Amino acid sequence: MSAVLLQRRRGCTDTDADADHASANNSTKNNGNDNGYYGLEEGNSSGGSITDTIKSSKKLRNRWGKIWNTFSWSLFFFATTAAVVIVVVIYVTRQPRPLSIPDLPNIVDIKGRVPNTKEWPLVHIVNTRFMQEQGPLETLGMARLKLFLTFCLPSMIKQSSQNFFWIIKTDPQFTATSAFILLIESVQPYQNIYVVTSNNNFLFGSAEREGSWRDGKEPLDLLRSKIYTGNFTKLSIAMALRNERPVLETRLDADDGLYMYFIQYIQAVALKRFQPNGMVLGETTQEEDITIKEEDTVPRWLYWCSRRHIEWHSDTDPSLSKEHKEKMGSTKIGYMNVIQHDKLCVTPGITIGYNVNTNSAPQYDHDKLYRNVRHSLACYEDTIIIEDNNSNNNGNDGDTAVGEEKVEKGPCLELVEDFIFCAIRSRTWTSAGMQNIDLGNREVPRGIDQKEFIEKLWRLSKDRFGVNITKVMETQNFLIQEKKMIAYENLLGQCTSGHSCKDTAKAELKRLAEKLDDKK
Repeated sequence: MSAVLLQRRRGCTDTDADADHASANNSTKNNGNDNGYYGLEEGNSSGGSITDTIKSSKKLRNRWGKIWNTFSWSLFFFATTAAVVIVVVIYVTRQPRPLSIPDLPNIVDIKGRVPNTKEWPLVHIVNTRFMQEQGPLETLGMARLKLFLTFCLPSMIKQSSQNFFWIIKTDPQFTATSAFILLIESVQPYQNIYVVTSNNNFLFGSAEREGSWRDGKEPLDLLRSKIYTGNFTKLSIAMALRNERPVLETRLDADDGLYMYFIQYIQAVALKRFQPNGMVLGETTQEEDITIKEEDTVPRWLYWCSRRHIEWHSDTDPSLSKEHKEKMGSTKIGYMNVIQHDKLCVTPGITIGYNVNTNSAPQYDHDKLYRNVRHSLACYEDTIIIEDNNSNNNGNDGDTAVGEEKVEKGPCLELVEDFIFCAIRSRTWTSAGMQNIDLGNREVPRGIDQKEFIEKLWRLSKDRFGVNITKVMETQNFLIQEKKMIAYENLLGQCTSGHSCKDTAKAELKRLAEKLDDKK
């Protein structure tokens, strides 16, 4: 009674207590859910339950996850696209662009000025091969460089006209040699000398590639190659004017030299033959009102060559007597003599000229040039007319057409014989053909004081070709000291692409390479 009464006094019954006790037990069995424990049920007006908060948090995380995924994929897409674009741009920019010969309006000098082409009556190219198709043969290259510095370069520096472009082509592999570095240093001061790494040639002889400066194949080859020296702006002008001016191309081997007035002479004759009255084909003068037409009496192309030259030999053959040997020179300075051909053009100085509107000409080896061209008129068109635009029939006697003028045709091959000697040639075991490299008895001049004559040749070579006797002695000494290695490397170079490999030359080179003691 007292217990019940006490509970009633507290305001609760056993039933209520049991209910409270059961509720507490149910709360503790709620699988660890703290909501029931703390009495925070759903629908609580105090601001929402923990369950709502958790659900809201999950929705927020899902929303941000979707945003992040979208952003990540977008970033990946744009990064991939950018990478592809960059790769394509790099690929395209590194691809060799189609080469084109520059147009004159697009050529400017270092000050941004368009060049004055009135100072260009013609374009004259001198072509020289230096160790082409022979790779990095160091000793042979050095020997040829010394010959170049002794005979070739001095004669070109001494030319009375420097209005030419000297293109010296060498094997790209030769750039790895010390001889190449010295070559660059020797020509660096001269703006009209261009050292180019290329094994391509386009002129002189059926074995060469077809093409010329006029048709653009030679300029394109230069643009594809690396040019180490020279004024490229002026070279670009020469390329651009190739169709608007007469073009001359002269051959000069790297161990030969030209008479000091040779270039000037060729240019003067070319302008006289190609441009009567100083006019270009298709041009009309206001004073005379005469048009020089394509079929006029001017040659379409011409050749020039010489038949008389000085030769310098590093050695003699057994046919030369001791007496004659002493009169012709010595082992210290080499041996001098002269050569006069009858119907044969020598290689140094052979020049081919293209008149305006002429893109091609027949090509011949030097030993066939005289026979095929000297007495030929193939360089002319059939008709011979100089048309006077103001002419009429008044006073025509009926014998000739109005405006017709009979003009005698000159030869298609001009012989350069105004100089006592047009060229100087060095004959050593660096030669490609190895033919007649040693001074022989048959080449000794007769009926004169040989010693006095040779002394005059040395003075002439100095005054007219720029040959320095000290350089000659240095070159001769190197050739003798390195004779065996020069012959060995020349043998290697002989049988490469682009070179003849004659059995006689091979046999002679092998003999020199295997010989232990040089001939004195």
